[in-house]
Formats: sequence, C-alpha cells, structure tokens
Amino acid sequence: MVSLAAFTTPGLVKTVNEDALGIRFSPNEITVCICDGHWGQLAAQFACQTFLNRPFPSDKNRAIKILDSIQTRLFRLQDSPKPPETSVLAVKINLGFNTLHFVSYGDCRLMISRDHHPIFNLPTCPTWLGALSFKNLRHRIPVSQATQFGSVTLKKTDRVLLFTDGVDECVYETPTISNSWLASHTPDQILNRICRHGAQDNATFVNLQVLK
Repeated sequence: MVSLAAFTTPGLVKTVNEDALGIRFSPNEITVCICDGHWGQLAAQFACQTFLNRPFPSDKNRAIKILDSIQTRLFRLQDSPKPPETSVLAVKINLGFNTLHFVSYGDCRLMISRDHHPIFNLPTCPTWLGALSFKNLRHRIPVSQATQFGSVTLKKTDRVLLFTDGVDECVYETPTISNSWLASHTPDQILNRICRHGAQDNATFVNLQVLK
C-alpha cells in the first residue's frame, strides 16, 4: 500500500502550465508519469498519456521504443521554429513486492528518501524529446543514448519523490531548494516554499510513500 500526494502549478510568473502529470491505478501497482514541456503543452501531454495508456516497459529496449514513437509523432506535428518538446519520467510501483521501475529521458527528478534523508537520486540529462531530438539538433541527445531504465527495491516508509525543475529551481534555472530539504518536508511545505521564492517556473511534484 502507498499514500500519494501531488500538485502541479504554473507558478507565479508563467501564465501557462506546460508540465503534465498523470497517474494510473490498478489492483497491484501504480504508475505515475510527469513531463516538463517546452514551447507549449502538447509534447508533455502527449508523452504523459502515451505512458499511461500502454503497458509499462519491461526492459530498456521497450522503453526506448516508446520514447522513439513519441519523438516521431512530435516530429510530424512540428509547425514552427520552436517545436514542442518535453522531458519524461515514468515510474511503476509494484505494491506486492515494493519494487519501483523507472524510465527517464531528460531533466525530471526522481529521488527516494529514507528516514528524511535522500538515499537515491536519478541523474538528469540536459536534453528534451521532440522534433529537435529526432533531427539531432541543438545538442539534443539521441533517445538510444540518454534513456535511463532501472529498478529500486523500496522499504516500508520510503518516500518516492518525482518533480520537475520548477521545484528545486523555482528561481528560474537557479538551484534554490536542496534535495535534503525536500526529503524532510511535506508536499504542502514544499509548495509554500516554492511560492515564497517566487515560483518563477511551472512546478510539478509527486510524493509516494510505502505504507507496508
């Protein structure tokens, strides 16, 4: 069993929330996907729904195929010099075995904390999924190279934190809130602190906690 709390907000400066958040429940597992979109909402919403509407990939090759299909679709939809693109992070927690599986491409954050201390941080990658990555332009990194896939065994009371860079960099593109602080505070406290710092970017945060 897990508890879940989440928020997504455009912040106090931007008028449009280009992040996407989706959650899928089933009797034995929960799937969560967050996406940090650029140049509109389309890419993030499309990528999020794609991961929620398909079986969670069972290995890295399948994860790459899903991301490739999203990338191809976004390439075909491009119609401007700034085509929509997105970071993607999807996780699945098996509630019987307390096992977390993850797929990541880009700079969304995944952290696991135990006893209020971070014990796992998934490295981020400075790239975004869309037409530019499809064409290998502007330093976008190919899906085959930048996709991360793996699993972590969770213990009782572990917290799983997923968030976009508007949380820890709520002063735009500037590290503002440390992982150690996030690991020891509640979602309400985190949202309040983001707003006190000015909430200059869209921010999405998900807190999952293993209860047994």
